[in-house]
Amino acid sequence: MRTAIHFALSSAKNNIIMISGPAPELGKSFISTNLATILAQSDKRVLLIDADLRRGYMHKYFNYDVQPGLAEYLNGQHELGSIVRSTEVENLSVISRGKSPANPSELLSTQKFAEMLTHLSSQFDHILIDTPPVLAVTDGIIISQYAGVNLVVARYAKTQMKELELTVNR
Repeated sequence: MRTAIHFALSSAKNNIIMISGPAPELGKSFISTNLATILAQSDKRVLLIDADLRRGYMHKYFNYDVQPGLAEYLNGQHELGSIVRSTEVENLSVISRGKSPANPSELLSTQKFAEMLTHLSSQFDHILIDTPPVLAVTDGIIISQYAGVNLVVARYAKTQMKELELTVNR
């Protein structure tokens, strides 16, 4: 997977990798966390962002409180420097989702989110963004426009081909 991403990024518009899937409970966060760790262990500066502002739980993988996080930054309650946290894995930083806001799609559609990604893109070798399911809410579709590489996670015996087709079309 790391090799495939390396080649995909060579022709991508930036170093941002979005990881999503059609439905919940396919292992998106698990894959995002492990991929970020593998990339960081290969001496790359990696930022992992939990952009599932509704149900994200990535903070639990790193034993962090949920806030301050992305929602607080986008709402203007915290500065960017206070939400980017280092982890026990060398070269790996994380931004948790923060407290679930009432308007996640609107926050992710703001210019502030786009500017944040542009700013962080120059500070890290890879930015991985874990998103909510594409078929459930529009957040993943909004985020996909900023990513150089969009990965779709499927789960054996759980994900249906029609779901994958709809996800790719969106």
